[in-house]
Amino acid sequence: MVNFYNNQEKPSNSNGELPLIPAVFQNSPELLVRTIPTGNEIIESVHLTKCLQKYRNALASQLDCYGGKWDSKIANFRLVVENIINYSRKNIFNNEYENKHTVVPGSLIALGAFFAGSIAVNRSNWGAKRIIFNHNSSILEKLCTSLPSRTFLPWVLAAATFKCWSPQTSRNLVNATENDLFPDDFVKSYHDAWRKFYEEGYIVKKNDLKRKIDHKLQSNIRYAREQLCEKLK
Repeated sequence: MVNFYNNQEKPSNSNGELPLIPAVFQNSPELLVRTIPTGNEIIESVHLTKCLQKYRNALASQLDCYGGKWDSKIANFRLVVENIINYSRKNIFNNEYENKHTVVPGSLIALGAFFAGSIAVNRSNWGAKRIIFNHNSSILEKLCTSLPSRTFLPWVLAAATFKCWSPQTSRNLVNATENDLFPDDFVKSYHDAWRKFYEEGYIVKKNDLKRKIDHKLQSNIRYAREQLCEKLK
């Protein structure tokens, strides 16, 4: 039969199969044939293998670097937590009786007081009262739902409750907060303000008013007794 297309047969091995590597690449320095430990023979590109090894080594280095940083951060975090625990045991929770009997129940009751304060300052809880009794806002409602009350009342109730249950621990917590968290100038300023407005202001005026009331009451009783004695003469 005449071959009009002038086709040439492709080279094949003795079994009639095509060669695994084309003849044009068999002697190329870019290809490497080697046998792996499993006994299989593989063909690899030298340039491609070098590029992959480069990227793999770079990725492994980055992973090692990030792993080291992560381990360092975990170790630092554990050290910080351990320092906080040791500091708390030494400076705050150092009363054995309160630690055994009052700190846990006091904390739970203080949490309940905080939630109670949150309920008391919630305006929606006062709305039902207006609907049921059909009247305007009372002074107590305005006082409880004001911005300062909504900000401070839950915390004040919780702090006061915990102080009643664990006074020494509460005092230690305040001292630790003042000494280690707040700046000295701020602590001194609010101590001066507290002493000026509460101790030297409110307490002094209260004691002065009490003394005046006692003096006035004693004077009135004395005057009444004198008048009674004169009437009886």
